Amino acid sequence: MTDLHCHILPNIDDGAKDVSISLRLLEKEYADGVRNIAFTSHFNSEWTTPDAFLQKRAAAYETLTAALPTGPEAMQFRFKLGCEVYFSPKLCELDAKALCIGDTSYMLVEFPTTHKPHFIRQTFALLQEQGVLPLIAHIERYPYVLEDPTLLYNWVAAGAYVQINAGALLDSPKLRRTLCKFISWQLVHVISTDTHSLDKRPPRMAEAAAVLEKELGRETASKLLQNGDALFDDEELDVFTPRRPKKFLNFWM
Repeated sequence: MTDLHCHILPNIDDGAKDVSISLRLLEKEYADGVRNIAFTSHFNSEWTTPDAFLQKRAAAYETLTAALPTGPEAMQFRFKLGCEVYFSPKLCELDAKALCIGDTSYMLVEFPTTHKPHFIRQTFALLQEQGVLPLIAHIERYPYVLEDPTLLYNWVAAGAYVQINAGALLDSPKLRRTLCKFISWQLVHVISTDTHSLDKRPPRMAEAAAVLEKELGRETASKLLQNGDALFDDEELDVFTPRRPKKFLNFWM
């Protein structure tokens, strides 16, 4: 399995506060069957420059990898460095490829939770012209999407990819039903942990995979997990044409 969204690097954002916590989070990921991890610390162009962020991220990664166990106790991970990029129309003015996940074309993008930002489709189109493919982070955290899933349809139809958090499938039956609808409409592509700590969004990939299989069947669950593997290796996802959601009045029926 692959985790494309996590905050495991130590002392760089609101995720793991020190390397000991990072190591315990990696142990939990490994026990869940995760073998590929993209470290996606927060990046906001209003707070810092890409160069300053990349230097800080490199230092955190060096600290973590130096502390990893070796020999018989070694965990056989593949790592890539990425970031969770806070959305801004100014992203097109930056070196967007440097903010993608490792050597892939995928950029993990986070929206505000309080309001829908302007110029999403225009910004995504400009990023795609640069060879960057937007991967929208934790779609379930945006109230405006839950209220109007046609927004999500329009972004996916225009070429964006979508990630959901494992915990969102586990903690709220109502939210789980909503996300299962999104998945059935081909509007969700991958599942990740967005883990921050051992108690705040801990790694729960194995639990979420089991719930997906129970709710939507083994084939659908396997597809979402395989998509994560493919994206990590910068392969094109074998996705279906998204289905337009029903009108809002029928959404919760």
